Parts: sequence; structure tokens; C-alpha cells
Amino acid sequence: AIAKMDVGYSVVRPNYFMDGFLDLFKVDSSGNITMEVPIGDGKIGAIDPYDIAETSAALLAGGIPLNGHALLTGTENISMNRVADAFASVSGRKITYVSPDPATYRAALEIEGSASAGDIADIYEEVRSGTAEMVSNEVERITGTPARSIEQFASANVAAINAAISGAISGASVG
Repeated sequence: AIAKMDVGYSVVRPNYFMDGFLDLFKVDSSGNITMEVPIGDGKIGAIDPYDIAETSAALLAGGIPLNGHALLTGTENISMNRVADAFASVSGRKITYVSPDPATYRAALEIEGSASAGDIADIYEEVRSGTAEMVSNEVERITGTPARSIEQFASANVAAINAAISGAISGASVG
């Protein structure tokens, strides 16, 4: 509809926000920290929200519309093992990636009463099957700087990572 209006426009389409990984922490009764998501060895072209903001700001400041869309991803597809390693490195804690059975994971979401259990399970199935693997260079093309890596995201967000782990620890001790 916007394209038909004969006005300049730019649409940014981020693939997966790296800060979404912060919701995956679990802590067991022994204090073991895991990141749990049923994607097996799947990888995803995740992007740091900072890069989304930088790209959007560059488009606005540049005053030259794309008259189309820009798919925003990181510079490479990343695995959950790499995410866990990056978060462990900056937090100083041992963090392990665990890939539960997809059906069991979905059932647990449904038991928790998640209204979007099916949608969440479907997204993770896309990652597990490889259809979420996508990489674009749009961030660099628009801003002149490559998108940040998961390691850069982790370094810039140590406090958020530690807070998410603390929240998981609190949740484990309450439940």
C-alpha cells in the first residue's frame, strides 16, 4: 500500500533480535545454567537491536529512501552453542546449550499457559530445519559498518545477560 502512494519509503525487516536469547536461561536445582531451545544444530541470522537502530537512523538522516525493504541480519548465521559460549565468556559463568525435544518443549509451553505456544514452537522449528538461516549485508550497505557479532552483542550487554541469569536463578529457587 505504501509503494502505491508515490512517496519515498524504507522498510527495515529484522530477522531475529539477539536480545531474544536472554529469555532462554534455565537454572536447575544444582545451579547449572543452561540455554534451552529446541533447535538442535540449527543456526539463525540474528541481529543486535543496536544495528537496527543505527540502520534506521542512517536511513532517516540520509534522506534517500530505499523505496523497498532491507532485510537486517548479522553477518553470519550463529548456533546456540556459539551464543552460550559468548554469554559464558562475558558473564564468567559456565553456560551450556541444551536442545530439548521439540514436542516436549511445546507441551511445556502449553502447560505454562502460553497463548503463543504454537507460534513459538513453529519459529524454533524453522531454525531447527534451517529455513531461518539467512544473511544480508544491508546493515553495512546502509551504515557503512558491518553488523555486530554475537560476541560484540554479549560484550555490550553484560549487565543484561547477568540480570537474565539472576532472574532465571530466582525463578528456579521460587519454583
